[in-house]
Order: sequence, then C-alpha cells, then structure tokens
Amino acid sequence: MRRFKKILFVNEPGTVNSTTPQAAIDLARANGASVTFCDVAQELPRSLTNLEKTFKKLRMDRIQDLLKDVDHSDISVDMKLLEGTAFIEIIREVQIGRYDLLIKDVEADGRLGSRFGSIDLHLMRKCPCPVWIANSETLGEYQSILAAVDVDPTVAANPELNKLILDLAISLVQESSSKLHIVHAWSVVHESLLRDRRMNFETDKLEDTIEQTRRTRVNLVDELLGQWDLSSIDYETHIEKDSASNLILSLAAKHHVDLVVMGTVARTGIAGFFIGNTAEKILNNIECSALTVKPSGFNTPINQFVY
Repeated sequence: MRRFKKILFVNEPGTVNSTTPQAAIDLARANGASVTFCDVAQELPRSLTNLEKTFKKLRMDRIQDLLKDVDHSDISVDMKLLEGTAFIEIIREVQIGRYDLLIKDVEADGRLGSRFGSIDLHLMRKCPCPVWIANSETLGEYQSILAAVDVDPTVAANPELNKLILDLAISLVQESSSKLHIVHAWSVVHESLLRDRRMNFETDKLEDTIEQTRRTRVNLVDELLGQWDLSSIDYETHIEKDSASNLILSLAAKHHVDLVVMGTVARTGIAGFFIGNTAEKILNNIECSALTVKPSGFNTPINQFVY
C-alpha cells in the first residue's frame, strides 16, 4: 500500500547511532515517496552574524552526515535548513511543502515524567500531518504494532480518524511483517453511579446494559475492520471494558509493542488544538515509538505564522 508521497525527516542533534534516517529512506522507497532531511536552529544573534556562513555550512554538514551511511541512490532526497523556533518552523515547512508524514527521533532531553520532549509534544499537538516520533533504534524493524480505535458512535470525528489510523497501521504491518494489535476500550456511562444503592437501579438491568454495550462495540469494530482485507496479516483484536489509557498502556507492555498508532483529539475545527487527556496520559507513559494522527477538520494554530 503506497500511503505516503512526501516525507519530512527532522534531525534530532542529540541522537546517537539512530537507524531512523535509513528507515525513513526505506519507507520512502516502499511508498515511492520523496524525503526531505531538515535541520532546525535558532537564528544567530546580531553579534555573531559574521559567522553565519560558517554556521550554515556546519548545519548542512550535519544533515549530510545523516546520509553518508544511508543508501538513497534511488530516492529523491532534498536537504533544508530552517531557522527559528523549532516546532513552528517545522510545521510551517509541513504546510508549505505539503508533506504527508513527519518523522523525527525522540528528543534527547525529554520532559520530566515523559518519554517525549517539548518539541515532540508540540508537533504531536499542532502538526496537521501524521507525526512519527521514534523512541527506539529500530524504526521500521517493528515486531508489534498497536492501533487504538474508538468506535463510539456519538463522536462525529471517529469514523474518519479510525480509517486513517488503520490505513497507516495496516500499511506499516504489511511492510514490516509485524503483528497488529487493534484496541478498543469501552465503558458504560455513569456505571459507578448506577451501582450506588441510593440510585435504586436494578442490578440485572445494569448487567444487561453492560452486555448490550459490549456486543454493540464488538459489532462496530467488526464493521470497521470489514473495510480491509486482513487475510494476509497477523492481527488480534482487544475489545475490553476499561479506560483507553489503561488498556493501551497495559497491552503495549504485555505485547512488547514497538509502535502505537493513535489519534490525539480533544478539539477540532478551531484555530488551536489541545491534546486530549487520554492521549496525554498515554504519551507520557509509553516506552515505545508513537505515530499520532488528527482528523481532516483539524486546524493548526501555526497557520497564522505562514508567510
């Protein structure tokens, strides 16, 4: 499945012995895509403008160092230098260049309590295209991929987002021959209150409601998966009554997941984006790489900065 056409690879200076540049090239080759390798740095202060030419050469050398041991003879490869606030300039480049995938290694100095750094989280919150942050040295050599879907029929953005998540996950599984874990967490609204004796709600009725909800969600997941031919891939579905964050984190640990593919949805259709609490909790606690996506109605707040 040729899912990507233009890939932007962002250099993470603190990364050592990363396999990510080669994996980005391999992914581009499998998809017939082009790749742009970029480096981002703050502008030099006025007192150092005499060093600008040398500074730019050193930065370009840094990009070329990424490619020196990478086989890219059959791939269209470009190199770019960006200047300014990192996440803003990267998102500008994504929009101007119309990239459909952003790849970078996890920040070397991730935030306290998170595997991902500030720039990583800004990109996952605000970048309009899928963002793949590699949290290991084995990008593209995955054995286990987890796709988190939400078939709750009351959320309008879910069908489109679920399709994008599974399109990406299935494509990557086909290319890597890894196992796919398709995860959906569900719950019954106000179950804890309904179990309170003061509510005087019949236990049998509650259990019937829970079972009906379970059957409905299983059927909805089956309907969703019916859009793809999954006969050639190794996959397993996990449809469980739990919070999404608890279920995803527990399954990621249990099955030694290398990559989580998930949506980061809280508010869409406005000039701004606030990552959902569930996504935030997952991203703060997973040990693996993350590929995050947003629905087409998402508007990045960086639009106003594009020149």
